[in-house]
Amino acid sequence: MTIGNITTVERVTRLNSIQELLNEGKSPNEIAEEIGMDVRAVKRNIKYLEEISVADITPEDRGKRRAELYAELVEASDEAKEMFQYYKAEDKAMSAKSFFTSWLETISLRMKLFGLDNQKPDSVNLTQINNSFGPEPDKISMRAGEKIANLIKLEHEKRVSVDG
Repeated sequence: MTIGNITTVERVTRLNSIQELLNEGKSPNEIAEEIGMDVRAVKRNIKYLEEISVADITPEDRGKRRAELYAELVEASDEAKEMFQYYKAEDKAMSAKSFFTSWLETISLRMKLFGLDNQKPDSVNLTQINNSFGPEPDKISMRAGEKIANLIKLEHEKRVSVDG
């Protein structure tokens, strides 16, 4: 298979050469001169090498990054929850709803982080919960919303503790 005017093997060889020269601390101009390539082509290949390195992380690195993201999401979740509770106590429904939504979004992001976003909950039947509040489930009381949030959070924490 060829890419442009060179074969895949030639391209990989070129990429390896560029990476070696980068590791030696050479600039794109120096690399271009040494390999006999156009500087713009060298810069495109350097960008390609950077994209490959991002995509090729080890499971250990992925785990560390997940742990960092999880810690940040927990912090954001706690702050959103705190603000929700503050505005709820102040009886400022619109602000409370905004922070409640943010809180739920952080929970959703944490679920995605661990691949739980595409699994159906085992112990909570969301259809049943929605139907139990009547024809307009989006107009529920703050107390009912808090109960739902607690159920979702509890279910997520159970799954995380089992998986982790």
